[in-house]
Amino acid sequence: MKNINNWFIGVFTLVALFIIIEGYFEYNNSLENAKKQTQNLSLMLEKKIQSDFDQINSVLNFAESIYKIIPHEHKYFKEADKKEQQNIVSNRLKVLVESFEIIERINFIDKDGQLVYSSDTLLQNISVADRPHFQRLKNDPSQVQCFSKIITARTTGEKSLAQLKAIRGEDGEFLGAVSALIKLDTIDGIISSVNVGQKGVSLLRKSNSSVLISRYPTYNKDDFNQPLTKDNPIFKRVAAGQKVGALNYMASTDSVKRIGTFRVLENYPFYVQVSLSQDEYLSQWKNQALIVSILFFIFSVGLWVLRGILDKSYQKEQEFLEDLKVAKIKAEEANKAKSQFLANMSHEIRTPMNAIIGLGDLLLGTKLDHKQKDLLVKINSSSKMLLSVINDILDLSKLEAGKVELEKECFDLENVFSQLRTLFSQKAVSEKLELYFYMKNDVPGIIEADELRLDQVLSNLLSNALKFTTYGNVTLQIELVEKLDSDHAKIRFSVQDTGIGMTKKEMDKIFQPFVQADTSTTRKYGGTGLGLMISSKIVEAMGGKLKVQSQKDVGSTFSFELESKVCQWEKTHPIVQQKPYHILVVDDQEISRMILKDMVEEFGCSCDMACDGDEAIKMMLEAQKSNIEYDFILIDWYMPNLDGKQTIKQLHTMYENGELQNKIPTILMVSAHSKDEIDLSDIEIESFLPKPVTSSTLFDALSTAKGSAMHFQANTANSNSVLPKLDGLEVLLVEDNEVNQLVASMMLEKVGIEVTTANNGQEGVDSYLANPDKYDLILMDLQMPILSGYDATKQIRQKDTKIPIVALTAAAMIEDKQKALEAGMNDHLSKPIDKSELYRVVGSYMNKNLEAKNKNSEAKKSDETIIDFKELYELTSSSELAHTLLEKLKAQLETGEFVDIVQHLKENSEQAHTLIHTLKGVSGNIFAKELYEICFKIDKKYKQQKSILDEDIQALQNGIANFLQELKSLDL
Repeated sequence: MKNINNWFIGVFTLVALFIIIEGYFEYNNSLENAKKQTQNLSLMLEKKIQSDFDQINSVLNFAESIYKIIPHEHKYFKEADKKEQQNIVSNRLKVLVESFEIIERINFIDKDGQLVYSSDTLLQNISVADRPHFQRLKNDPSQVQCFSKIITARTTGEKSLAQLKAIRGEDGEFLGAVSALIKLDTIDGIISSVNVGQKGVSLLRKSNSSVLISRYPTYNKDDFNQPLTKDNPIFKRVAAGQKVGALNYMASTDSVKRIGTFRVLENYPFYVQVSLSQDEYLSQWKNQALIVSILFFIFSVGLWVLRGILDKSYQKEQEFLEDLKVAKIKAEEANKAKSQFLANMSHEIRTPMNAIIGLGDLLLGTKLDHKQKDLLVKINSSSKMLLSVINDILDLSKLEAGKVELEKECFDLENVFSQLRTLFSQKAVSEKLELYFYMKNDVPGIIEADELRLDQVLSNLLSNALKFTTYGNVTLQIELVEKLDSDHAKIRFSVQDTGIGMTKKEMDKIFQPFVQADTSTTRKYGGTGLGLMISSKIVEAMGGKLKVQSQKDVGSTFSFELESKVCQWEKTHPIVQQKPYHILVVDDQEISRMILKDMVEEFGCSCDMACDGDEAIKMMLEAQKSNIEYDFILIDWYMPNLDGKQTIKQLHTMYENGELQNKIPTILMVSAHSKDEIDLSDIEIESFLPKPVTSSTLFDALSTAKGSAMHFQANTANSNSVLPKLDGLEVLLVEDNEVNQLVASMMLEKVGIEVTTANNGQEGVDSYLANPDKYDLILMDLQMPILSGYDATKQIRQKDTKIPIVALTAAAMIEDKQKALEAGMNDHLSKPIDKSELYRVVGSYMNKNLEAKNKNSEAKKSDETIIDFKELYELTSSSELAHTLLEKLKAQLETGEFVDIVQHLKENSEQAHTLIHTLKGVSGNIFAKELYEICFKIDKKYKQQKSILDEDIQALQNGIANFLQELKSLDL
């Protein structure tokens, strides 16, 4: 058996070696033949174009003689007027032009650049004084002739090239120039006549500026006057003075390999290039190689069959074992490659995301105006949503392995609406769709769940709903299914649309990966079908099941139910502090009316509803009969019969005519259309609310309209002001990315930690070994130059096994965490860096008390504080809203209900106590501390039936003056 194998291998090797050697010589032969062919073709092209340029040069010389001798030869030339002179010269030049097909026209130009004579009599008053080629001839006595850039005719779009020859006097004085306009189509025809095959190239370039004149088979118009880069090999060789050269290259325009020759024209600043494509000049060799390969294959099969006959059973056994081994290796390599790809991709994407989110969080902690803060919040929110999309890629691997990890934390469900509103409201407006967010009043305010995963699922469902809905509306609804106990609830999330819908057959396959309901070739919606599969798996990991109900051409509803721990049943919504408002909601959409009604009732207000403008007017008249007044009207713009604008105008007309005697309420317009689409200049409204309306946006609008009558309850679940106390710790941060260093350092220094940075693993080891007692903890990146985080940790562990080392890296796979632990690290933090998680991990290893600083435990500010702006801004979450509230009180003190409050106190009128009591509440709500304390003391005296002293009145007068002066210093 061994001899047979040796014989088989020997014969096979000899034949294969012979074929390879023969093929190599034939390949070289093809290359040499191609080189000779390009040399011959380039020489032929050079001679032809050289001959044409020589003819043009001769024409220019002859034209120059015409220019010089006509005034002497022609009998009446000097007596003729200018037009007749031009006709005389033009006729002579036309004869020349008609004799040479390549020349379009000939022009004479005087020394000032003005065109004086031309073979085309229609050309007049043309100046070329500012043209670079004319300037070169005029200013450089050594220049005899030159060429212009490619010229494009304005009327026909045809391309041409101007060749200019200087006309000088006997003393060398520049008298002007004669130019010939060369037709590029003629040159292109010459170049195109060269047979270089389908993929070959023949072209002419300007050698001094490397500008493309023409190319084969058809020139690319966009390439005219486009210079080659200075590092182009041909440009370098021509610039160095080389006249002829061969080249092998791959064209950047079409990635075709070619072999060619270039030649520089004698006496002219051009070179020609002829190249043949490798595919074509090797085609014969490839055909021969294919035939030989087939014959060799047949020969090999014959040997294989012969060997199989000799030992069939042995061969089968070996084949089976070999195939099994190969399959196992391929499977292991494929799995390893997939894991490595996902790990590398995760690291590369998470690194810049860490910078975006981290720097955004840090910037939010700085002093910002309302617009800046609003934009930054939206950037941060969108960045986190982008991070969730990035995680989809990693989720594929995790979902397949059943290793989806969920992070549970308390968050306000209203925040979910705010984030999704930022992402999808503009999309809904652009698609002319109504987008509604509806959270019923019995839903708990703050729950414990994975907010990012919940956002990921809802974002996917909303994106699909908007994509597959061409008209109508999309509604995201959150409702309480069941209150399980005092700390737990079952909540239903649903997204309903009026889109294209699905059949039962289509619904059966939508949760399959890479599959969509409609797979026809005429499909217009796009997508990969991956989102719903991931969403379904995430919902299952959270303990629910994603369901779908749909009807073709009617719409679809995607829903799921989750059992969640309740952190706080009460919502952090705004509440009315004084009298409850009476609000009229006008909208033709029932779902919209119900959403707005629930919101305002949750604020503590009463609400009536009207389905259109006509009904709203009737209700206003009925309210007048019943002595009822509405404080607000929330009215939709786009309604049948009587729209929002028409309703508002009719109300004002009725008020002016006396038909409506009650004062018209404050009007807020609500619409799914963009504000830019509606002309609001001819109506009076307080503000414009784009749909979807959320509790926070509605409250801001109501508060802005009514001043200080409403305010937010503090949301303690997600307070950004809570920071741990980690003063005195020293941390070594080993990180090679400068931005990541900055983000992590600022986060750590913000809580009092002293940070030392190292730019790679080797620097980290050196820094630690130089002073091992200095550091309390090491934060170690994994992938770094010079020395990786894994190797750096191993070296440190040889000296110290106790110091905590935490991996801080964008490599977030489970395998990465395990590898970090195996290298000797204590824990693993993934990028983008989560501040709370960073503080928790660092604090846990340092045995520090991580209880947050409670802002209420801070030393109370002095009663002398006029306005506590920090408290006011935190309360309103909007500097713009805070300033609006301050301006409202300012107006009330200067010209409104409090303008005579001091006089009422002096006179001890019946209204005095009421005004003091009201001013106490208003000033307290907006944290006007000094004014509040004064009003509080006076109000207390009224309640105790004590006398109001002159010093109390003076204190009130001073307090009002101080408040107004404080606002004046702020330009309010």
